[in-house]
Amino acid sequence: MNLKPQLDKINSMGLKCEGSTIESIEKEQNKRGIRLPKAYKDFLRVCGEGAAQLFCGDVIELRHLDYINDSGRETYEAAFGQKCPSNIFFILEHHGYSYCYFKLNDGDNPDLYLLVYGDEVTNELFGKIDHLLDYKIGLLKK
Repeated sequence: MNLKPQLDKINSMGLKCEGSTIESIEKEQNKRGIRLPKAYKDFLRVCGEGAAQLFCGDVIELRHLDYINDSGRETYEAAFGQKCPSNIFFILEHHGYSYCYFKLNDGDNPDLYLLVYGDEVTNELFGKIDHLLDYKIGLLKK
């Protein structure tokens, strides 16, 4: 994924993002015994350490992946009354009721799903991982 267009947009809006290092991303992969998709690693390289203005109310940081995945799995299981599949990996949590996830075995730019658990349950295709930054930038431009 070419990050330059997204970084240019973020910078032109005066937003601050702090990316994760390749080493910290590799450490997380090794800790979990998984290989993260390239598009998600690229996303982390842009804002894996913080992007509060761009992701206001969302938890996305690399250091919070344990929390995001534990909370996401609990919510998935409460929403569907079944064990969360082991290939699901949560990357974003919003106020404890909304999550974005992908399937670890879906390639280098997997589909991204939105799970919302409230009075009704929504579990729908959101787009591709490399769409997430553009989506958030678009919301701020409105």
